Amino acid sequence: ENMLPKKSEKRGGGKAMTSNVVVSCVGYMACSSLMLIANKLAVYFFPKPGIVLILQLGITALCVKAAGMAKIIIVDDLEWKKVKPYTLVAAAFLSTIYTL
Repeated sequence: ENMLPKKSEKRGGGKAMTSNVVVSCVGYMACSSLMLIANKLAVYFFPKPGIVLILQLGITALCVKAAGMAKIIIVDDLEWKKVKPYTLVAAAFLSTIYTL
C-alpha cells in the first residue's frame, strides 16, 4: 500500500511550506544526534544495551499510547502489513547495539 498522499491530498507549495520542511529536517537531525549521544551515555553508565533498548521502546510505546488516548495524536492500530516493512530496519538497529 502506498503511504504517500495522493495528488489531490497534497498541499500547495510556497515559501512557508519550504521553511516548514527545512525546520522539520533540522529539528529531526538535532533530535537524532542528541538521541545518539544519550544512547551512548546510557550504555556507558549502564552497560546492558538490551535493557536500555527495552526501556526506551517501552516508554516510547506508553507515551504514544497515552497521547493517542488523550486525543493529542492519531494512533493507527498495529497491523502486520504496516509492521512488516520495518522488521529489517529493527533488526539492523538491534544488530548495531551488539557490534563492537
